[in-house]
Amino acid sequence: MKRNIKEALKIILFLLCVFFLVLIISKLTLRKTSREKMTLFFERAEDLDVIFAGISHTQSGVYPLELWENYGITSYNLASAGMRMQTNYWNLLNALSFSSPKLIVLDTDYMDYEVSDGPKLSELTRENFDAYPLSRIKLETAADLIDDPREKAGFLFPLIRYHSRWKELTMRDFGALEINVDNGAAHDPIEEMGVSEPEIPPLLPESEMTDCGEISVEYLEKIISLCKERGIDLLLVYPPAPVGEEKQRLANAVKPIADEAGVDYLNFLHIDCGVDYDVDMKDLNGHLNEAGARKYTSYLGKYIKEHYDIPDHRNDTGAGETSLSPGRLAIWNDALSAYPTYKAGRIVKQPYLDIYCSMLSDDDFNPVIFFPEDSPILKDQRFQRLLKNIVPDEEKDVFDGIGEKALSENGYLFIADRESTPRLKLVPLPSSGEEELSLSFGTVLFGRDENGRPDLRFPGENENRLGDGLDSNSNPWGAATFVFDARTKELVHNGFFTVLEPEKPGPINAMKY
Repeated sequence: MKRNIKEALKIILFLLCVFFLVLIISKLTLRKTSREKMTLFFERAEDLDVIFAGISHTQSGVYPLELWENYGITSYNLASAGMRMQTNYWNLLNALSFSSPKLIVLDTDYMDYEVSDGPKLSELTRENFDAYPLSRIKLETAADLIDDPREKAGFLFPLIRYHSRWKELTMRDFGALEINVDNGAAHDPIEEMGVSEPEIPPLLPESEMTDCGEISVEYLEKIISLCKERGIDLLLVYPPAPVGEEKQRLANAVKPIADEAGVDYLNFLHIDCGVDYDVDMKDLNGHLNEAGARKYTSYLGKYIKEHYDIPDHRNDTGAGETSLSPGRLAIWNDALSAYPTYKAGRIVKQPYLDIYCSMLSDDDFNPVIFFPEDSPILKDQRFQRLLKNIVPDEEKDVFDGIGEKALSENGYLFIADRESTPRLKLVPLPSSGEEELSLSFGTVLFGRDENGRPDLRFPGENENRLGDGLDSNSNPWGAATFVFDARTKELVHNGFFTVLEPEKPGPINAMKY
């Protein structure tokens, strides 16, 4: 009897070892992007009032923590590159096993998609689906999206698909996950950020339409039915982007579908949400950069608060069905407290001044930028637009004629102080002496030192922050930047940018040294 028990224990121990070994191998070989995007979704699913779905234009264009900060909206961005309406449907159906949102905001791009156009499930969409655990709905997802039995098995059991990936493992696979900070939204790696100047096609009238793909319409109608069955409001959107005529016609064709179903549709090809294609685009594929994403996110936040019954949770006490408990509220507030530090870390790493300026279009930061008298930056129209983009529209007239003024003045101090009125100040360098500038983060001394050189001193400092005006190669720099955290009033970054090819005709740029 004792021998049998001993043998049984050995077998159980062996099976446990095999189980944990398989678990470890599975976690190591599984692509980390899925867990990094979806980990916070599973942790915060019960709190979510709004879910965003769609393609990469929404993934990189809607920032949930900005919605929490400014409107108290609890949301998650489940959009992913490569999504089509068919995969959107299954993405949402899997997500609704964990969350019961009041509103779904769905990006309606790619309404021309048909099954014959290619694989129904791309590598990119696995960023979401790999993380969903095995369930009846995931089985149904595989049955609808995947025809090949081997691919289907790898979809349901990721170890089958990724077991050979051990050859590709790097040190990153053995380290901690780089969890997506902003609830599923994509903030590009520094080296992939940009400020593009796309060609802007003529805008067609909303009456010009083309037929949508049958599969796209079928699954959009399934999503509409799913939301109605579960009592979830649905807002259809087409994000702002300078798209061609065929995409415009497809975007226009969504409106009759929405009208017939009785759901809202916002076509941002015809709605001004503040996005300026000259400065708010990341690339030529229609993706918004960080400045554009904040404008688009802000517009959506205002619209959602005005048109849907979505509570502001920032002052919740735990009383009532829809109120966050103190513990859950602390999770959201802790995430928000860390958010400016995360963004400041990205600003510090950005080497190019044009992208750097687009990152400063953010109420969490107060930038102070000095341009010396011989800097070509203020004379450059593109940089004038980028600097204007840091401040509200109603204050941009302070830049009128700045190009001409920059030719004759001694230099300028650009200040965007979020807590003062007006928030934007352009202060010319005095010809002699110093003046005091009263700002929300203290009194700044600006002028010339005893040798006549530009002088800038921040509160409590005796040292001239501008130095001798030369970079490490003894070339004059074109801009000195000082970025303050609007909450803590602390200086989070100081950079000096040298103009690249200053004699080059056309738009210029500057790089940090």
